[in-house]
Amino acid sequence: DGNPWLTILRTMEQSLASVPGSTAADLHDYDLERLWSWKQAGLEARTHPLAESSILAKSFDLGRQRYASRSFTEWDGNLSGALQGSRLAERLENTPLSPTSLEQWAGCPFRYFLGHVLRISTLDDPEEIYAISPLERGSLLHGILEEFIEGVQKDGTLPRPDEPWSRQHRAALESIARSHFQAAENRGVAGKRLLWRLEQDDILNDLYSFLEADTGLRGRFGVSPVHFEARFGRDGDPWPAAELPVDGGAPLKFRGVIDRVDTDPSGRNVLVMDYKTGSSRPYAGLKDDPIDKGKHLQLAVYSLAARSALGADANVTAAYWFTSSRGGFALAPPEPLDIADEDTLGRFKEGVSTIVSGIKNGLFPANPGEPDQGDFSNCRFCDFKSLCSSRKDTLWRKKKGYPLLADYIQLSEGE
Repeated sequence: DGNPWLTILRTMEQSLASVPGSTAADLHDYDLERLWSWKQAGLEARTHPLAESSILAKSFDLGRQRYASRSFTEWDGNLSGALQGSRLAERLENTPLSPTSLEQWAGCPFRYFLGHVLRISTLDDPEEIYAISPLERGSLLHGILEEFIEGVQKDGTLPRPDEPWSRQHRAALESIARSHFQAAENRGVAGKRLLWRLEQDDILNDLYSFLEADTGLRGRFGVSPVHFEARFGRDGDPWPAAELPVDGGAPLKFRGVIDRVDTDPSGRNVLVMDYKTGSSRPYAGLKDDPIDKGKHLQLAVYSLAARSALGADANVTAAYWFTSSRGGFALAPPEPLDIADEDTLGRFKEGVSTIVSGIKNGLFPANPGEPDQGDFSNCRFCDFKSLCSSRKDTLWRKKKGYPLLADYIQLSEGE
């Protein structure tokens, strides 16, 4: 501070206090100085002429409606007026839907709005990669298992439901895995060499355990793999779109990719599986609710797709299968979902109808969910968490009682 040519402004307030007597660099600086002088005279900033005709007016309006009001306003995601006549409703009715996108609305409608209405996406992180990401790891395992089982099926050595995998199968699986490991290194997603070497050992151990778990699963349900990465709903896909009849309108259509479809020797008993490589904890709610408050719709959609492709008389059940030691090679739900069950189908229709209706009506509140490991359950893995208020939990408690959100609250909280 001993340099006469250096002036240090430690706070915004100190900076504004130094403005009087200086020449404004531009119109923005001039307006800022006028507002500061107004405030210093003991007048409220919201009564200044600039607060009536500039962006500042919207800022005051935001503060008044978002933080001081219990109403669900446009500042909280109420776009019911703005979306009238938009193409969003037409797209929902005429374009095959992704079940995972609807799941996002069920968890946090604001996240859906940013990602699927505004189509905002995150930028790639340019920082150095130290370890493979969970997303890349999951994709890697999916690719290895798909190539392995398809190869076994093509060479005619696929074991029957009551047969275990052989040593030759184990060797083939390891060879395919190492090929994929090299491809991951070539793409630059594997991370540091030492960490990657440890990760490879963990993945190989999971793959060996997968063979044992798969033998038990096939024996339990009396099935063998038949279809892999079964695509449906898009132009050129081998399977047609899954359709869900809804009251008072055309059926909703869905698209997607099923990781694996197993059948018994008759081809009529079908087990649909979606591989998961993380923890099974977020899926625990499926034991009590077949769609887990709308957050897990894939199994019902995949079941409809399989019945459409394999015949309405097929007995289709579906489950998430956690194909890693972290997930304990468990199924969720423990007893696979049966879409032919009237209560299950009814719950699915109810959930999807609430979600689609909420999107069409422009309801996009930010719901952080419950406190979870120092964060909130709907925010932990959200790409847009920095765009939300630091008081999002308080705001949600204030706004959630608004009548327009009653159906959403019924779905997401059962209240």
